[in-house]
Amino acid sequence: PDAKQAFALVVPELDVMLGTGTYMSGATRAQLRLLRAGYGVFLALLALFALPVSLSLRALAQRNRLLLREVKVRERMELELRDSLERLRITLDSIGDAVIATDTEGRVTGMNPVAATLTGFSQAEALGRPLEEVFRILDGDTGREPESPVARAMAGGMTTGLPEHTVLRARDGAEHLV
Repeated sequence: PDAKQAFALVVPELDVMLGTGTYMSGATRAQLRLLRAGYGVFLALLALFALPVSLSLRALAQRNRLLLREVKVRERMELELRDSLERLRITLDSIGDAVIATDTEGRVTGMNPVAATLTGFSQAEALGRPLEEVFRILDGDTGREPESPVARAMAGGMTTGLPEHTVLRARDGAEHLV
């Protein structure tokens, strides 16, 4: 086969395009003229696909620039979040009262050093445990366990206090009036 026939075998749509070229851009028509002039299948293939590849590379470069911008924004946001969490940790660690944070199911998500000292649980040991296991409180007058402050807070949707004469029983059995 000659160059046109060989190229038509490689690109089936070409036999339609070679006839009229009516639905092709000017650049594609010029590229097909190279084929008709007998420059060979390889050169014609190269010429026909150079423009789309060039456009694809431009599109990829533009998408790459957009992705790089998104990555930079994300990195900046992650840095801001780390800084914010560090400030929160420093603030909680400097509070003189015991602070224990829980999730909505009442499992410990964090605590400050004062809470660790009073409960006898390190933060690592307390993480994920039910609050009632770490923060064991008793009514100082009756010795009975009061209703969970987390359950009361979740039911009422607001912060709750502890009853008077509440005692915290530490892991080692020591009791602290809270």
